[in-house]
Amino acid sequence: DPYLFRENGEVYMVIGGHPRGEKGSIMLYEALIPELTEWRYLGLPFSGEEGNWECPNFFKVGDKYVLIYSPHGQVEYYVGDLDIKNVKFTPETHGVIDNGADWNYYAPNTLQMDDGRRILFGWIPGFKKEQGWQGAISLPRDLSINEKGRLIQEPVAELAKLRGDLQQKTNIGLNAEPFQIEVDKPQFEMILEFDGNRTENIGFQFNEESGNPYKILLSSGVFIFGEEKIIVDPEIGGKIKKVQFFFDRTVIEIFINDGEACATKVIYPDKENLNFEIFSTDKNVVIKDLKLWEMKSIWK
Repeated sequence: DPYLFRENGEVYMVIGGHPRGEKGSIMLYEALIPELTEWRYLGLPFSGEEGNWECPNFFKVGDKYVLIYSPHGQVEYYVGDLDIKNVKFTPETHGVIDNGADWNYYAPNTLQMDDGRRILFGWIPGFKKEQGWQGAISLPRDLSINEKGRLIQEPVAELAKLRGDLQQKTNIGLNAEPFQIEVDKPQFEMILEFDGNRTENIGFQFNEESGNPYKILLSSGVFIFGEEKIIVDPEIGGKIKKVQFFFDRTVIEIFINDGEACATKVIYPDKENLNFEIFSTDKNVVIKDLKLWEMKSIWK
């Protein structure tokens, strides 16, 4: 899976894989002619711990290089520095791109916009078999690096064009009873912002197409989707202050604390009786502001 980038006016390429008997790596090549039909192998700038790497992306955000790779499981990244003369990438931070199930977000690729933004798209497999198609493309994510050197992923601002009618609620107390919000169809965007105390965890419950309730519980260190428990890496720094939740028929994408952590999940909801509820196992949690937009079709 070749990925091309420029450095000091020259064109370079990384491909994934692994040397025989060794760990997952990126291999670096330099283009010898402008037509990009002749290349020179430079070496291995970096190797990891997994057995094999697919679909590497290697690009700059600010003055740092970001390496994203797919190791036949959760997609991971490194942020660090590249010494291209000595063919060496030195990582400073390491984390997971998406904290959903292993095969609900995979093989992402990036592009750079004219305004300089680096945008990430992922492939969403994990759908039912024999439905005539397989896989979808995730929402585009705007990439940046925070003061801790971590990769931040936020839904691009252009997604606001899909917003339809707005429901807004303020100062919702989540105590013993969950809060039920009226949602006609599983096609919406929702933003929750919490009061100054924030919260240790926030949960959502709705009906699956079987009619059974399905729960999602988000905390700083663990995400729970139904019966599946996923350790969040890197762990969210501090409490949850904001959740942005996209529900698009059978795909859920969640962004916590303005992209500090993300999760994607394929789920089959009851489209006629969603019964969407919000809850928390903490005491005295207050949702300062809740906005919910009906999500319009991208094609209309």
